[in-house]
Amino acid sequence: MAFGPEDMAVFWVVFIAYLVGLALIGVYSKKRTKSIQDFMVANRSIGAVLTGLSYGATYFSAVLFIGCPGLTWMLGSQWVLVTVMNMGFGTVGAFLILGNRTRRMAGHLGALTMPELLAKRYQDDKLIRPTTGIVLAVFQTIYLVSIFTGLALLLVILFPGIGQTAYIIAVILCGSITAIYLIIGGSHSAILSDLLESVLMLFGLLTLIIAGMVTAGGIVGLNANIAGDLAIAGPPFNTSPDAWFLFPNAVSMSFIGMGLVTTFGTWGSPQMSTRFFAAKSRRSVRYGMLIAALWVFVVSFCAWFAGYVGRGQFVGSTADLKTFAKENLLPWSIVDGSGVPTNWYEYAMPWLLTEGDVMPLWIAALFLAGTTAGSLTTGEKLILVASGSISRDFYQQGIAIKKNVSDEKTLKLTRICVVGIVVVAVILAINPPATILDLCMFSWASLNAFTLIPFIAGLYWKGGTRRAALISGLIALAVAVIWFVTFNPKWTTPGLPLVPKAAQQYIINTPWFKALPGDIHEFIVSQLVAIPSFFIISLIDRKGKPDREFLNKLFAHIKQDTDE
Repeated sequence: MAFGPEDMAVFWVVFIAYLVGLALIGVYSKKRTKSIQDFMVANRSIGAVLTGLSYGATYFSAVLFIGCPGLTWMLGSQWVLVTVMNMGFGTVGAFLILGNRTRRMAGHLGALTMPELLAKRYQDDKLIRPTTGIVLAVFQTIYLVSIFTGLALLLVILFPGIGQTAYIIAVILCGSITAIYLIIGGSHSAILSDLLESVLMLFGLLTLIIAGMVTAGGIVGLNANIAGDLAIAGPPFNTSPDAWFLFPNAVSMSFIGMGLVTTFGTWGSPQMSTRFFAAKSRRSVRYGMLIAALWVFVVSFCAWFAGYVGRGQFVGSTADLKTFAKENLLPWSIVDGSGVPTNWYEYAMPWLLTEGDVMPLWIAALFLAGTTAGSLTTGEKLILVASGSISRDFYQQGIAIKKNVSDEKTLKLTRICVVGIVVVAVILAINPPATILDLCMFSWASLNAFTLIPFIAGLYWKGGTRRAALISGLIALAVAVIWFVTFNPKWTTPGLPLVPKAAQQYIINTPWFKALPGDIHEFIVSQLVAIPSFFIISLIDRKGKPDREFLNKLFAHIKQDTDE
């Protein structure tokens, strides 16, 4: 079923109203953006409500709404359990373990970015800062590509029959809008827009889930339809349909990897950790945690559960989804012998939205507008981090540190970098190298390979050294990239992975739990390298340890439980 003129009108009215809202936020924020500190961390003045909503809104984007329902649909109901991990560890754990210490350390050191925080913590501006800046810029741009790609896929269904032209227009539109209002208002724009996004996104997700369950006849109806669909849909569960509902099952290794990267991957991701940089006080972090946890739980559950609801609409839903994917091929699609794209499951959310029997199309159009908003607000954080990493960390305080480049010139360079990063991301998004969710999770895994352990250890342990932070990060990053290129089966680029899935041998092979190398996420492999290498090098490298007096003062400050 296609969107009619009235549905299209709803989408454009809501979307244009959102853009007008962004413009007003940009104008308001420009008045408050007079320094690079204003631009990067909103002058460290954000209260509890915006801290919580900004964290939650940054957590999820169109990548979530495209990738997550598809994985639940294809690989089983166990994926809904990721919700508990996202809320418990990815949100509450991050706020409790990282939140206030990160806020106080960043404020004490005057750090505006993650590279600056690591460089000042380990007293190494010469190597750690510019290297971290480049790593962040590269992999945040890759993440941005996945967001533009996922959002454009959703928008393409509004323009059936136009094909690649609509996709390219959608990508360019997303990039242009984000760049314009981010250049105007910086962090103030980014954080205030989260409030606008949250309302639209929550309304759309809750409406979709409730309408889908009512249409299918509740949980009983969903389960009955899924069991019937599993019996006719093909592997991996057609011979044992009950396994779709069980944990563990034959594909649980993929679940473990994705659960870990979407949970602990937030801890070392700069677009998430810098939410704490901007928090006004301990109270902002403490009460912001409650708001973020509630928001993350509802949105994460609805996103993962959407695949459950979609597959349970009727017996034969998977066949319908594959037909829908075949009829709406994206420009980069790789197809099987029957013309169905290999990433057919990523069409689950668009398919569910266009099934007129599930929810009125005008509400679906409203949800699309909210998802568009959500993607833009997540993308803006990535651009902000990447542009600051280049202008401030790589250039001003890195290779040009002896030139004493002013903050005013750096702010201008940051705005230029915003444009450059958006242009690169748009070009790559027109023909992305891998499927949407895998591209996003590869970015998270790679960023965390380099930053996660030095960041967390730096908050709690005085023994870490500058060489350990740099060398362990580079080794773990190399492992993540090599593992992804060699084994990950979700490439859209011909010739990759280097070792195709058919040529891989099982590392684990039991009736209920199996794992090929490609099933083991690069996040797991890279962290298994990063953790021991950081501590081993730190213990060996006694000369690379920061000054004792500096460490004593720093830790005395960040341990204080005051509310200033």
